[in-house]
Amino acid sequence: MIRKVRFEELSACAELIRKSFRTVADEFGLTEENAPRFTAFATTGDRLRWHLEGEHRPMFVYEQDGIVCGYYSLNLQSNRECELNNLAVLPEYRHRGIGKELLDHAVSFAAESGCVTMNIGIVEENQLLRRWYERNGAVHTGTKKFDFFPFTCGYLTMALQTRRVTGEKAVFYDTGDLRTGEIMLRLEKTSGADPVKQWVPAYYFDICLPDGTKIGYCDLRIGHNDRLYIGGNIGYGIDEDRRGHHYAAKACELLFRLARKHDLGYVIITCDPDNAASARTCELAGGVYLETAKVPEDHNMYEEGHRQVKVYRFELDREA
Repeated sequence: MIRKVRFEELSACAELIRKSFRTVADEFGLTEENAPRFTAFATTGDRLRWHLEGEHRPMFVYEQDGIVCGYYSLNLQSNRECELNNLAVLPEYRHRGIGKELLDHAVSFAAESGCVTMNIGIVEENQLLRRWYERNGAVHTGTKKFDFFPFTCGYLTMALQTRRVTGEKAVFYDTGDLRTGEIMLRLEKTSGADPVKQWVPAYYFDICLPDGTKIGYCDLRIGHNDRLYIGGNIGYGIDEDRRGHHYAAKACELLFRLARKHDLGYVIITCDPDNAASARTCELAGGVYLETAKVPEDHNMYEEGHRQVKVYRFELDREA
C-alpha cells in the first residue's frame, strides 16, 4: 500500500533511498569521493526532515507486508509545476510493479494538487531508466553537465493535464451509456477534489433496473492515494430483496468503463474480511486479492469501526 511518510520513519527512508541509488552508483562508477553530492551518498534523515518540515514536501512510502520498500516525494512549486524527487524501490523488491505504482500515485497526487507539469531528473547515462519513464508518458527535454558530477544530468517532463483531473476543476464525462440489458447507472451527483483531505473527484449513482426501479447504489472515485487504497475506488450496495443476481459485479463492470475514460490503469476495491458476499463480488468482477490491510487510525473508516480490509486490484484493459 502507498501511504504518507511518518516522521519517525525519515531516517529509515533515507537509508532506503541510499540503498536504492547505490545500485546506480555501482553501475556507473560513482563513489563518495568522485560524486559526494549524488543521492546515494548525500541523502540523510536530517535532509528529509528539512524537506518535510522546512519545505513541506508531500512524502509517500510503499509498504508491503509491514516492510517499507519504496519511496518518493514531490517538490510543489508556485508555477503549477512540481519536481519528482527520489523515487526509489529497494533492489530486492524491484520488477514487481512497485515503481510504476509510485509513479502513478505521484502523477495523480500532483494533478490533484493543481500541478500541470511534473519534472524529473535522472543520470542521463542510465538509459534503461530514461526509457522506463518515457514508456510511462515522460518526454525527454535535455541534458546538462555539472563540474561536481562525473555524469550528465538528464531531464524529463510529464504533462499532467492529460490525466483529465486537476486540483482546480474535475472533468466529468457523460454517463448515459452506463447501462446493459439488466441494469443501468443513474447519476445522482458528482463531487470535486480536496487535496488537503486527499479526496478525489467522484461520481455517485443509483443502480436501477431498465424501468428505472432503484435496486442499490454505487460510486467511483477518480485517482489513487493512500486513503483510497484502504477505502477503494469503488463502493456499492444492493437492496436486500434484490441480492443474488450479481448486480453489484455488473455495476462494477460499468464503472470500469467510466474509469478507463479517466485513464485509470487499475482500480482498487476493498471490503471487510468477514463480508463474504462482497469478496465474492470482487472475485466475480475479476479482482486480484492483494492483502488484508490494517485501517490506519487517522482514516475515517477507523472511526466507523473498521480495523482491517481485504484489498482487491482490478487491471483495466484499455481496449475492453
